[in-house]
Order: sequence, then C-alpha cells, then structure tokens
Amino acid sequence: MANLPCATHGDRGGDSLKTSAAALQLLLPAAKVTEVRQTARTSEGLLAKVKLLMLMVTSVVLVSAGSSVAGTMEYYGAGEK
Repeated sequence: MANLPCATHGDRGGDSLKTSAAALQLLLPAAKVTEVRQTARTSEGLLAKVKLLMLMVTSVVLVSAGSSVAGTMEYYGAGEK
C-alpha cells in the first residue's frame, strides 16, 4: 500500500486535500477522484456547534460548583473570622 499524504485536522480543505486527491488519482488511474467539500463543511459546522455546547455546559457546571462550595463555606461559618 502506498503512503499517501493526508489532510491535517486544522486544514480547511486547502492544498493538502488537493495533494491527497492527486495522489489517489495517480494510484488509481481508472478511478474518478473528486473532492467532497460539502460534507466537510457540514461536519465542520456541526463540530463548531458541539464545541460551543460543551463550552456552555462546562461554564454552567463550574458556576454551579462554585456557588455550591461558597454556600457550604458560608453555612458552616468558614467565611467568618
């Protein structure tokens, strides 16, 4: 099996995708090699939404935990000197 260049995760469908397509075309001359950017854009949009959701959930959990700890400290008198 030939070593083919592959796109990095940070790439937005640039030169490495074209390089990979060209390498596949050379490896499989009878096949039609095309770049499917629509699928990549859809997946990218979904991943961006999931990242935002995870950030929001993390923020809510941290604020809730901090409030709980602060309330517990005040209840047991740890806030007083």
